Amino acid sequence: MKKLIVLLLTDKTARKAIIGSIVALVFVLIFPFYMFGSLSDISISAESDVTSQVLENFTSSEMEEIDRIDRELSSIIEESTRQGLSERDTDRAQVVYLCFLPEQKNVAEKLVEIFRVAKTTEELADKINAEYGTEYMAADFTGLFQLIEEERV
Repeated sequence: MKKLIVLLLTDKTARKAIIGSIVALVFVLIFPFYMFGSLSDISISAESDVTSQVLENFTSSEMEEIDRIDRELSSIIEESTRQGLSERDTDRAQVVYLCFLPEQKNVAEKLVEIFRVAKTTEELADKINAEYGTEYMAADFTGLFQLIEEERV
């Protein structure tokens, strides 16, 4: 176990994946409450209390980061519509962004284009690695896509 932890903390790709996963997890767990609170004047006491307590703990820079990520996700949806990407691939592009590229900015156009032209998961991984200077393997994406499909059912 100790060797695994040391390996994960010293490997740049593993570290990025862990950080990306943590950001994605926090975003996926917190963002719906945040969006619900900002889009609705309806007050549901239990959720409102939880949302308020969670949001109070964020610093202004963390809230700016959440807003930036939200804008990127919205841009991916808009660009997907513009380029004619399927809903399934739009979801995949958003999750790839959240899990593997959250520190990247202005990714929508290029990421959607990659999803549109890539015919295989291997090609997708190669194109993402070439564009963003990462070293992900097709298996990283395949596992993630399987989780998405399980959630859709």
